[in-house]
Amino acid sequence: MSRLQSVQNVAARLVSGARRCDHITPVLQELHWLPVRRRVDFKLATLVYLSLSGMAPAWSPTASWSPTKVVVSCVLPHQGRVL
Repeated sequence: MSRLQSVQNVAARLVSGARRCDHITPVLQELHWLPVRRRVDFKLATLVYLSLSGMAPAWSPTASWSPTKVVVSCVLPHQGRVL
């Protein structure tokens, strides 16, 4: 993850115009960017919360899963079969 953090630091310096010798933490704070590790933790916590509250994104494998989901059988009127 340190390589990814280095890339973020370079991008922050490029966007903000900060020099290489400047401390990066104030630059990241000014841009409202979380450090990579904290960003990963935040995204993971957000996805877990959304999954548990039933608001997961459509691409998520847990999007259609619900702990209180009730399976209801249905009868097709033209075939009389139960699904």
